[in-house]
Amino acid sequence: ENVAALRAAGPLVCLTACPEVILARVGRREGRPLLSRAADPLAEIRRLLAERADRYALADLALDTSALTVEEVIERLCSALPSLSRVQNMR
Repeated sequence: ENVAALRAAGPLVCLTACPEVILARVGRREGRPLLSRAADPLAEIRRLLAERADRYALADLALDTSALTVEEVIERLCSALPSLSRVQNMR
């Protein structure tokens, strides 16, 4: 039902990254309780990605941000917006 509510609001975009990059980006920040409590944060990231893969696959667009700057991510998202709008209109 969460996905249905999100889809009603607009196209779904999933920003992805490889586990090593995710760990480098979020580390053991206090706002990430699942990682800050994990004995092996990298293994926990891999587990979470695998557990959530089916939900992430529902996105209209998946963009691997592992090797991208923030500016490159924004550029790619802006380029994809016209196509994403068409997907939204077809629902």
